[in-house]
Amino acid sequence: MEALLTGGTFLTTVGNKVPNNTKVLKRVVAHASIEVTISVGSDDLYTYMQVNQPSTGIVSERPVFSNISNGLGLFTSKYETILPTKPPVGNKTIDSLAHGQFTKNLKFLDHIQTEPLWSASGFNFP
Repeated sequence: MEALLTGGTFLTTVGNKVPNNTKVLKRVVAHASIEVTISVGSDDLYTYMQVNQPSTGIVSERPVFSNISNGLGLFTSKYETILPTKPPVGNKTIDSLAHGQFTKNLKFLDHIQTEPLWSASGFNFP
């Protein structure tokens, strides 16, 4: 299995998940601050989740999905893990967080503003 996370998808996800808190003065991105969680499941689990999404149309009745012979239910698998090493965050990513359309209101500092803070803290800036 292979999944590609594009820059646009990453920035949209950050924009949707990070709250725009008025009490936050600024956000500084650390060099290795992104935690990657990988969740995978079987095709049957994917189908079940698609069938049981909240209804957006007039019809609220959902089709029944089961992969059990002579019964009703779902037999499937799911696995989740967190990568042991956090990937490095480069200048372009930091600048995109600071100035991108999905995250510019979240008060991320760009790499020029971040570098002196890292240097003062003893971190090596990439």
